[in-house]
Amino acid sequence: MFHRTYRKVDSRSSICAKRKNLEVPFLPLLLTALLMLTGFPTVAHAQESGLSFNSVDSIVADAQEQRDEKGVSAQEQETLDNFESASTRNEDSATDAFAAVQQRTNTALQATTPRATEVFVFRIKVTADDLSFSIPTSGGGLGQPYVWWITWGDTTQQYTSGTGSSAGIEHTYFSPGVYRITITPYGSTNRAAWLAAFGFSADDEGANAQANRDKMYDVESPLTPSMTRDVAASTVPHDEWRYTFSRCRNLTLEAGFTFSDEWNSITAVGDNFASDMFSGCEALIMNGDFNLPQNLTSVGDNFAGNMFAGCDGDAFTMNGVFNLPQNLANAGDGFASNVFEGCSGNAFTMNDAFNLPQNLGSVGDRFASNMFSRAGGPSFQVNEVFAFSRFDSSVLNQTGMFEGAFQELASTTPTQSRLAQDIIGDPDYVPTTARGTFTGSDCFSDRAYIAVSWGGDGISRDITISFDTASQGLACTNPPGDVIIERDTAVAKPAPDPHVDGYAFDNWYTTSSFDAVWDFSNTCSDAMTLYARFVPLDTPAPAPNSDTPSRQTLARTGDAGMFGGLALAGTAGVALAFMALARAKRKAKDL
Repeated sequence: MFHRTYRKVDSRSSICAKRKNLEVPFLPLLLTALLMLTGFPTVAHAQESGLSFNSVDSIVADAQEQRDEKGVSAQEQETLDNFESASTRNEDSATDAFAAVQQRTNTALQATTPRATEVFVFRIKVTADDLSFSIPTSGGGLGQPYVWWITWGDTTQQYTSGTGSSAGIEHTYFSPGVYRITITPYGSTNRAAWLAAFGFSADDEGANAQANRDKMYDVESPLTPSMTRDVAASTVPHDEWRYTFSRCRNLTLEAGFTFSDEWNSITAVGDNFASDMFSGCEALIMNGDFNLPQNLTSVGDNFAGNMFAGCDGDAFTMNGVFNLPQNLANAGDGFASNVFEGCSGNAFTMNDAFNLPQNLGSVGDRFASNMFSRAGGPSFQVNEVFAFSRFDSSVLNQTGMFEGAFQELASTTPTQSRLAQDIIGDPDYVPTTARGTFTGSDCFSDRAYIAVSWGGDGISRDITISFDTASQGLACTNPPGDVIIERDTAVAKPAPDPHVDGYAFDNWYTTSSFDAVWDFSNTCSDAMTLYARFVPLDTPAPAPNSDTPSRQTLARTGDAGMFGGLALAGTAGVALAFMALARAKRKAKDL
């Protein structure tokens, strides 16, 4: 690894100013000054040897102090006089004097500024407790080469080259604050995958330590293809943005940060393209622009796996445009597995467009496993378009295709406007092994009705309510038919009431022994039968018929009153008359 560092300071102090607390050997300082005047690029070497300078004035002042103390040779005195003369001529512009020396040094480095059109800009925040920051160089997996020009945001500029490692590139600031760091590719031949080394890794070594991650403040620059790949060669690298900003707990995204329009011409990416890119970024706020490349047709394993897992800050949510690529034909394992796992902040919800790609051909295992597992929150709603991709049975039954996709949503998640079955699609679209897709997520009102393999209870959504009118052995002339209703809804009372000749309808009961009347305002949690009860009617007297002789009607048992007395008297009179007639006939015969 090779570094050259420059710090620009606008110093107008006298060349005779003393630097009391700096002890610098006179001869090495003199050698440095001589080499600088001849244009030799010794800045980095001088710094690595423990030497530091801010301007020509400071060099002369240091040398003058030691000359006063020790005395110098005639040759040394001549060199210092030349320095002093040059500085005096530029006393009103010490910065210009330093720029002249820097120009000679940069000539030896073949450039004064990086010849590049691309730039990567981000900001960091350091505190008084720790003023250092290390640019992480574990991106793309260890070992990616880099040749960078770095502007540290405190007037310091640095050329550096090397191979990515956990050590990173360290810089120490003079005071706490927020600093804007700019990285550009150095020179004209270092453009392919020029930023591939940038980024964190899964470990905590060196620049990957949590304390260093926590200093990441925000990111500004759009991400271009040439940052991570050789566009001219059309290579498809792996791990392009894997772990790049993972566990940066204070990171936000500035407006404009996204995958640039240059990605529109890219159709294929390798493994782990955006895997864990922002995982564990607890304070992340997605700007209004951020989105994945949308013209991809083929992606490798773990394309967006864990991309935002653990982004559980109260302000984190999808912006209005974020989506997975919708034109994909092929995807590897773990395409969107765990992508929003644990995102349970107060603001988190789906935007109106988010969906899984619907026209995939071949896919690997764990396609959308745990996609929203333990996510949700008080604002979470599944949008009206989201649906599981439809695969043939052989693909659907691959390992963990939709395993736990919506399991255990946060307890504060409100009832969803979408039904679980609508997200699944066809009721016959059922895996043969348990997926636990909706397990524990009762915010879906029909969760209990979906198949057990989807994480439901496997009970029927519809239930049958039967009405029995024959439990008393009577013939009903208008028995109501069975009714199919949705479980946990109320059934309507049959109209009109059932009818049996000679009987009156009483009510509908829950048992054939007529123990309890059913209240039709109640909901039905399961199939059941209701029983009609009938009671006999009193038999009325028939109306007289004018076309036939009247007939005597005997009183029923228990009749009383005047009409009853008259009836008895009439009967007795008739009997006496017959007896008298019989007696008269006997007397006549005797005569």
